[in-house]
Amino acid sequence: MFSPIIFKKYYGGIMVLLRKFVILTMLIFVAVPVAAQSYDKAEYQKMLEDARAMIKKAEKQVMTQGPFISAAPLEGHDRIVKTEIVKTEPLVKGQANNVTIRLYYEDDNSPVTEDRLQVIHTKPLHLLVNEPQLNDYKHKHPMSTDVPGEYKFAIVPDTDCAYRVWADMLPVDGSEQNTWAEIKGAEDCTAKPVDKSLNMNATQDGYQYMISMSTEELANEQDTMVHIDVMDAEGKAFMGLEPVMGAYAHLVGFYEDFETIAHIHPMGATPIDHSERGGPTLMFHIRPEKAGYVRFYLQLLIEGKMHFVPFGINIAEEGPFSGQDRMFEMMMEYQDSTMTHDMPMMNHEGMNMGTSAP
Repeated sequence: MFSPIIFKKYYGGIMVLLRKFVILTMLIFVAVPVAAQSYDKAEYQKMLEDARAMIKKAEKQVMTQGPFISAAPLEGHDRIVKTEIVKTEPLVKGQANNVTIRLYYEDDNSPVTEDRLQVIHTKPLHLLVNEPQLNDYKHKHPMSTDVPGEYKFAIVPDTDCAYRVWADMLPVDGSEQNTWAEIKGAEDCTAKPVDKSLNMNATQDGYQYMISMSTEELANEQDTMVHIDVMDAEGKAFMGLEPVMGAYAHLVGFYEDFETIAHIHPMGATPIDHSERGGPTLMFHIRPEKAGYVRFYLQLLIEGKMHFVPFGINIAEEGPFSGQDRMFEMMMEYQDSTMTHDMPMMNHEGMNMGTSAP
């Protein structure tokens, strides 16, 4: 048995040390061989894989904000969690619909109760909800009920379609998982095509958003650093991003196949208390594991109001750096920011974009 680890007063110091550890690891495993130009290709690749594994393991232990309660997964155990919708009538457009979702372990059908989930980004369970045309994204945090493994939340759909709910969680006895279930709607919308409009710029509620990337495009198995600049109505840099779930923003993407999703958090310093403000530039490390059209939503909190800003981006089949590891180059690209802020850290969610299980 192991006890939960509680980070409170000293959380900020732990985060700084972990970020320095990440940078040091990258320098040891990548910078030295590159500088020396005297390494075997297979050995170099093994070094990169070991560095990735080490960073992921460290990030799982500490995550990206605090204070929080966490318990380390058991070595060698990775129990699969499944999701189903229970006690729910078909959704009614424009009305508050109460939904109950059940989480259970696939191996023995036992319930996944809240004490079996680690808290990530201030919550033990994140529900990412959308409809087949990818136009009505909602982020929900359900409450546990009196029935073990069952959680309830409310949704006000903007369409008559069925909605899919992805449960994003980190069980104490497994790795991070995304598993989905479907809420019935009044209409079957699966045959309707997804609008694949592309947009790297957006304007919403008087704020402007502009995407730029370290590569020409996002591509399958290619590391890319994505910048999102936030500006006010006059085009001036906006510095008033409020903390939301332990970060200054969240980036969620839905592929056109309505199965694959991405949940990514920004690099850099994270807010310690609610009085801090962020902006104007958000940085995300993205390495897609699949090609195709993706509808991204940037979630931010400004003056107490939640914003969900949509972008349409196509993931190419292959890019000039696909299959190669560019983490070192990207870390060096942002070395100036590490001198003025806490060491940037790649969130475990931001490492890859993969397919979730139903």
